[in-house]
Formats: sequence, structure tokens, C-alpha cells
Amino acid sequence: MTTRIKLRRDTAANWGTPGPVLALGEAGYDTTNNTLRIGDGIEPWANLVSVTGSIGATGYTGSAGAGASGSVGPTGDVGPTGDVGPTGDTGPTGATGDTGPTGPTGDVGPTGSTGPTGDVGPTGDIGPTGPSGANGNYGGDGIYGGDGQPGATGDKGPTGDIGPTGATGDVGPTGATGPVAGVRVVSGTSASAVTLDFASDGIVLLIDPVTAGGAHTADISFANFTTGKRCTVIVSSTDANAILVTLGVDRDKSVAGGTSVLVGSQTSEFLEYVCVGSASQDDVYLSANKP
Repeated sequence: MTTRIKLRRDTAANWGTPGPVLALGEAGYDTTNNTLRIGDGIEPWANLVSVTGSIGATGYTGSAGAGASGSVGPTGDVGPTGDVGPTGDTGPTGATGDTGPTGPTGDVGPTGSTGPTGDVGPTGDIGPTGPSGANGNYGGDGIYGGDGQPGATGDKGPTGDIGPTGATGDVGPTGATGPVAGVRVVSGTSASAVTLDFASDGIVLLIDPVTAGGAHTADISFANFTTGKRCTVIVSSTDANAILVTLGVDRDKSVAGGTSVLVGSQTSEFLEYVCVGSASQDDVYLSANKP
């Protein structure tokens, strides 16, 4: 008797997620995806890895036995029909065939006979146009009445008594002192390096010059050299620090006897420059130095 072994099997949908736990070594077949999974007695179906691998080479065929062939066993029962696989995608529509040739035009049938035309009736006579009536006369415009005279202005009433004077309001705060006309004021770090403009500056007041590093110095340079133009610089120290002023001119062009002066603490220095040319710094002289 022939023995047939069948594996446990079902569709992918019926195996489910997570699915049953197969016993250790128990095989399960997915009829939808044509895959096989072997149970380990622990993990459910969804966590098992499908058994895959390439088909090994066909082994050698053994020699035929010497014995007589046995009788053919009975045909086994037909196994159940497997689930129908999913319908494949519809293939693309084939190309449209060529249009067949146009058939011949059929013969034109005979034209029927034209019936007789009826008689045209006579046209009636046009009646005469009647005469136009005369236009009526326009009525004349009526006369406008004249404007009435303005009435007389009434007498002016007496002036009322003057009311008492209201109380004087408080005096508002004094506004900030405006800049002195003709004087350019520079202070702090802005005064540490100042360019005198002979075209626009008359008097320049430097108050407590100090560099970003804290040094109390003032460096003077020039621009817009204008022949005959004078510019006065006032360096003022209002704190306890003396100020070293670099004059911006060579020793031989300075009445101070050098290229710099020291302005003592809480004092002022008056420097007067004159421009004798319009070319460069060499045209500038320090003509007065008054502590």
C-alpha cells in the first residue's frame, strides 16, 4: 500500500498574524506565497523565517535492480484543489490595427422629375404717401421774477465784560543747550582720532579724548586742504587724566617745538592751524599754541 505524507498547509490570510506556534520540527506550507516554514515550538507563524535556497544538483541515477518490476500500485486519491491565486495585472491594450480600405461609392440613383412651377400672382399697386402735417408753434418762455432786496443788518449788541485772568501755569523744564554755532564738539573715544576738515571746520572742541583701550590720547589729521583757511582746536581735560595730543605736523612746522603736546589734568590747550596750500599735510602749520 502506498503511503502519502501531507504537510500542514493553509493560505497566507488563514495563517494570520501572529498565527499559530508550530511544534519543534513541524513544517507549515503557505499555499498563497508557495513558501515553507519550520516551527521551533516557541515563535508564532509570523516570526518564523521561510525556508529558501537553491535546488541542489540531481544525484546520480543508480543501476537498475535485477529483480522483476513490481506491479503498479493503485492511483492515489486526488488531493484537494489549491486556492485560486490572485488575478494578474491586465496586459496593455494592443495597438489599433490599420483602417481597412474605403469601399467603393455606390451608384447615384436617378434624379426624380421636377414638378411644374406654380404661377406667380400679380403685385399690387403701391398706394400714394399722405402729406406731412404742419409743425405746431413753440410757446414763449415765461418771465423770471426779480431777486428781493437783502434785509437791513441788525444793531450790534453790547460787548460783554472781560472775564478774570486765569492762573499762570507751571514753568516747563529748560530744554537742552543747543550746539554752539560754528563749533564741532567731539568727546570720549570719538575724540581720540579727529580729522580737521579745512572746508567746513572753524572751531573743533575735543573733550576728554580716550581710546577704546583707555589711553588718554588725541591724534589730529587733516582733509580738504584749502589755501588760507584756519582751524582752531581746543583740547579740554575735565578729569584727573592728562591728555597727550599728537599734533599732526612735522617739528619744523609746529610752534610747539615738537610733534605732540601734553594737556595737563583739568586744563585746556588752544591749537591754531593754518593751511598755506591745497595739496597735502605738508601745507599745514601749527601757527599758535596757547595753554
